[in-house]
Amino acid sequence: MGLRDKLRRVEELAAGRLGSFELEDGTVYRYGPEALKEAFYNWYARVEAEIDGKPDPGAHPLVENLRQAKGGELERVMREEETLVQMFLVEDAAFRGESERTGNHENATRGKAAEHGVNQQA
Repeated sequence: MGLRDKLRRVEELAAGRLGSFELEDGTVYRYGPEALKEAFYNWYARVEAEIDGKPDPGAHPLVENLRQAKGGELERVMREEETLVQMFLVEDAAFRGESERTGNHENATRGKAAEHGVNQQA
């Protein structure tokens, strides 16, 4: 991390714009407002790759670290960041094959696949 990045992080921390949570190993993960936007774009890229039959580009570092959040921290972050964090984690588990999608997203994915000419069996 360069000097500019460090200065920006200090400024964001001072302005109260950095979120943070403790990991299981005792370290603290900090993220700025851009991380949520980047994680959203990453989620979209993962959906597109799945629809196009391409390899999963992998989770954003925010999502990877959320999976390692210390007990209680994940719930706190989910309250603060509302539904985005929950969506990132649910979708990440589906991309990794640990759970199946249900409800509207599954239907939206089918609709998107149909737009690309991909026939998916229900």
